Amino acid sequence: MRISILLLALIPIFGIAAAQSTPSLKPGKVEGTVTSSAGGTPVKKATVTLRNLAQHFAYAGISDAAGHFLIENVQPGSYQVAADSSGFMAVMGRPSLVKPIIVAEEQEVKDVAVKLTPLGSISGHILDADGEPIARANVQAMRYSYQQGRKILQPSGFGSTNDLGEYQMIDLQPGRYYLQVTASQRIFRLPPHTRLSTPETAYPLTFYPSGADIAQAKAMQVDAGAHIGDVDFRLKEVPSHHIRGKVVDGQTGQPVRNASVFLSPTGTENFFFRNFTSVQPDGTFDIRGVINGSYSLACQLQQAPRTSSDTLIAVADRDVEDLVLQPATARTIAGSVTVEGTAPNSWQGMRIVLSPFDRLGRSSNAVVDSDGTFSLKDSSPNVYALSVYAGLPGKYVKSIRFGDQDVADGRLDLSVASEGKLEIVLGSDVGQLLGGVRTSSGDPAVGALLTLAPKQGGRTDLFKVTSVDQNGNFTLKDVAPGEYMAFAWQDVDVNMAQSPEFRKPFESKGVAVSIAPSGQASIQLTMISADDVEAEKSKLP
Repeated sequence: MRISILLLALIPIFGIAAAQSTPSLKPGKVEGTVTSSAGGTPVKKATVTLRNLAQHFAYAGISDAAGHFLIENVQPGSYQVAADSSGFMAVMGRPSLVKPIIVAEEQEVKDVAVKLTPLGSISGHILDADGEPIARANVQAMRYSYQQGRKILQPSGFGSTNDLGEYQMIDLQPGRYYLQVTASQRIFRLPPHTRLSTPETAYPLTFYPSGADIAQAKAMQVDAGAHIGDVDFRLKEVPSHHIRGKVVDGQTGQPVRNASVFLSPTGTENFFFRNFTSVQPDGTFDIRGVINGSYSLACQLQQAPRTSSDTLIAVADRDVEDLVLQPATARTIAGSVTVEGTAPNSWQGMRIVLSPFDRLGRSSNAVVDSDGTFSLKDSSPNVYALSVYAGLPGKYVKSIRFGDQDVADGRLDLSVASEGKLEIVLGSDVGQLLGGVRTSSGDPAVGALLTLAPKQGGRTDLFKVTSVDQNGNFTLKDVAPGEYMAFAWQDVDVNMAQSPEFRKPFESKGVAVSIAPSGQASIQLTMISADDVEAEKSKLP
């Protein structure tokens, strides 16, 4: 089977015109084989794509049972290869990892080798202490990754047990995983305020094999294409308790309706486990199945931007009664943007984003109006990472203040009482960095990523990224004056490259550079290989 497809859906009108405006060029062909990186077996029904980035169009072919593909009627030019297939990680055709294909007139490019990494899976059983299956238990595969330069534990796979207590998680990328299980308590769907005549129990959240927290968990290494079976849990019921209280309006003292109360464990990296309940018409709530531990309790109204501050609670062998939560109106943070030097013709596209550090709160964002003002609405008491997305040529964020807080590091604390405006000042004395990148063998590092990170501070808007061109050179414009470290990567997750912790082992391969106001600097770097990055990623816990 040989199939050739022109991806019209990916081709803007100007791309089609460009392709059709060169009838004198006779098309060529591209053929090759798609195989698995684990064992080299053929991959059938894989979609292989040739992308002409210069003229914005693409071709695609589908591999046959032998992994062979043929794409015909390819206009002469330079193409990047991408491939995808069910059960495999997609290859996105980065020029630093996959050399571009050059198709000349009437040329048949042969033996294009595309390797796809197969995904893995984990399966097992969830049983109670007597070996009986637990149905509808939820299993999550968690792994460490980076988000805006912070190392966090992220869910990367999910499964649920059937009536036999069996679960399976598929399509897991190679890496190290931690498994956690949550299961419903034995007695559920009872009316609010039900009091049982026998002691209540619950299944605690459990990390494999039997830990109460990530620190007690055992990691599972999933290799490419591997299936790990018989990963079984034995859950033991423990005494559980209730947290009861009432939600009232702080001004009127009347019960608050249409609200939810959320209970989250404190002092743990398990940000994705919360117990919650709806508030009853009389304003009361009853959270059942709570085991001993420390928790944070918060209330969120469903139809109004109001929230309560977190209330810390310790549960120790007894119910917690008669709590009173008073939701307060979420804050609106007013702000303005001013410019040193010539003001831009338009603020279009400039955004301000608040992202809560605890990841349980809600993000808030605002677009800068034509007069340079903005409002961040529904901002709850929390600690936020403040990001400014300017996108204004010749400008950079020079300073940020909120009342008496200096937000130079991008950390905005709204958990404490503080008044004032959020004032952002843009500078115009931007600098420029240019240079070249070579591989360890001295060749131009075509397609490598150049990252420029400030030596101090957590401001993501000062972090710069660009690609190395076909000659191994790069240019970074609109760089804020300051001290930086530059790195060149064959392949790296930008979120990972933003982390000082991740960059530290590579400092000897980076270059320190100082950008003066309105200045220009030039540097030369050696590319950090994808293998070196993978070796460092493997050290994540």
